[in-house]
Amino acid sequence: MRRLCRCLVFLLLISGYGCALFEPRALEKSLHDQLTAEKPRLDAADENPVVRRVIQVQVNQLVQPAGDAKRMTRVWKDLCEICLRDLGDRRRLNETGFRVGVSGSPYPWSLSSLLSSAQEESRAEGRPTNSQMFFSASGNSGVPFAIFEGNESVIEVRRGTASEIPDDIHVPGLERIDPGETIRCILRVRHVSSGNEWTQLRCMPELHFGTETVRLKVNRTGNDQLPIGQKVIPLFDQQFQVKLHPEDVMVLGYNSSSDWSIGRFFFEANSLTSPRQHVFVLKLDRIDVVEGRDSMHVDVKKIF
Repeated sequence: MRRLCRCLVFLLLISGYGCALFEPRALEKSLHDQLTAEKPRLDAADENPVVRRVIQVQVNQLVQPAGDAKRMTRVWKDLCEICLRDLGDRRRLNETGFRVGVSGSPYPWSLSSLLSSAQEESRAEGRPTNSQMFFSASGNSGVPFAIFEGNESVIEVRRGTASEIPDDIHVPGLERIDPGETIRCILRVRHVSSGNEWTQLRCMPELHFGTETVRLKVNRTGNDQLPIGQKVIPLFDQQFQVKLHPEDVMVLGYNSSSDWSIGRFFFEANSLTSPRQHVFVLKLDRIDVVEGRDSMHVDVKKIF
């Protein structure tokens, strides 16, 4: 009797809803409707991708005799120093031995001549040189660096020792330092903002000394200690901002003075024969736009 009732219920279901209730396509459609109702579409991120900019720059480190002031005088004359719009910033940098100038393409002959002659002198003296130098014809420069949007990169200008700082000069943060301690002159370059055809960079000189590798500090108690690394002294009074367009070049160097300054230590190195002067050249190559999505697909576009 029970079996007969079950058969009657089954026949009623078939007659009321038809066989479509048991078709695989109908079950698949019902499952799809449930999934789409509970979760958003996976390709919704494609409509609003995450966009990040990557600033591509080229850096040259030039070394020349410090006594050859005529060449650098001509270079500074051809560069635009109004890139630092605040007159107070320019005055403060100049008084502390720093000088900043910007040039667009085509580059002045004095700058191209300085770069080419510095390469020839480095080869003649057997000093390492960059694989490419920066000429007005090719537009190529030395070492490439990438600065991600909102992030920064650190670039070493030169290395000196604490003995190069006069005893009567007080540099905050360098108290009780060993005269033979190596001090690295670092330029920290940070991306501030960008447009389609320009970017704003903040540059801050720093002094680094101490161990260059992160290691654990050991004490007698045997307790765990935080890792220690190289000590950093930011030169906040010497930081500045520049606005660069594609192919623009920023030149950072020493503003000569009879008095000792932190700029002299940053750019001028003692030598057995004669003092050498370092000149830092940064060229804005391009800005890449990177689009990220939830999938593994990434698009990279050049905006100039």
